[in-house]
Amino acid sequence: MGGDGADENTPPLKRWSGNVALIGGMLTVLFTALAGLNQCSRDNREEFTTFRTAVEAERLFWRDLFDNYLDTYDRELNSPERVQRQIALTIIACNRDAPEFREYQLGFMGADNRLRTKANESISALRSAFLRMADSAETSSPRVRRALERCQFDRDSEAVIQPRENGVVPEEVQQQVSRDVQSANVSSGPVVTSIETLTLSAGDPAGWAVDVFWCRSPDEAPVETANFSLAQRTGVQLAERADAETRLSDRAGETDMTIGRVRVRPLPVSRQGGLYPSLGDENQVRGEPNEQAEVRLLANILNTDQTPFAWRARNASPTSRYLSVFVCADGRVGSEAS
Repeated sequence: MGGDGADENTPPLKRWSGNVALIGGMLTVLFTALAGLNQCSRDNREEFTTFRTAVEAERLFWRDLFDNYLDTYDRELNSPERVQRQIALTIIACNRDAPEFREYQLGFMGADNRLRTKANESISALRSAFLRMADSAETSSPRVRRALERCQFDRDSEAVIQPRENGVVPEEVQQQVSRDVQSANVSSGPVVTSIETLTLSAGDPAGWAVDVFWCRSPDEAPVETANFSLAQRTGVQLAERADAETRLSDRAGETDMTIGRVRVRPLPVSRQGGLYPSLGDENQVRGEPNEQAEVRLLANILNTDQTPFAWRARNASPTSRYLSVFVCADGRVGSEAS
């Protein structure tokens, strides 16, 4: 349940409104800077205008979503009505991705990707700010947070293996990886827990996809931070091997593998137990029964004296060439890997 870095004395609702205004200001600065460039490229002025209109429409959509959510506190609504409206708005936000704007050919001396990326980053920041607001105890409720967790988990579970286009990583995936890797820079300062899925590497097209899950806590922020921090470090470690297409093998040379797409994902409280580990369980690696050699190999690579990982069968649902890592021991040393 990460904070937004604002002054803690600022009232919560005003603080979130300020975040929206700040990010909207970033877009204004972007467009102002591009205006001069646009003068030098008359042939692309119409395309640029259309692009700018599309980005502004997206910004207004998120501003209105914020306003409607915060307005639930201003209206004379009873608690069930407020929660129902907040859940509806939160589901809309969860299911709406920031556009890539790839359909716009701006032709600014090869700057197309940079301009589209900047616009996508700004809209992504608005989306992330809304999701943090819906996850904050100050501006949400347990029912709203559970609805958000379920929506995010179900969406991310639909794409276990990263799609490829003729063996090439799609542009939008490359941008997502670049953005998420920057967010997961573990050496840049204090850990800021992200409730969103972080894609840290597209990896080897023929490699094994790995999702690193971290257990959320219903009410203990330090526990969440500990789990997220270890999951993030584990994801970065695997992503480095994936980017290098390093071939992993056991001592006997009987099992070898490369790593494909690597993601770090929250495991909602509502999904813990049963098919999935629960908060406080040992850290572990899971896979299908016929993939236990690869599961054991990955667990042995991740194992340290301070953070042991057990290896277990099986995944919650049948998958192929996909391994799950679970970080749920909330910062404490778990049991030895078997």
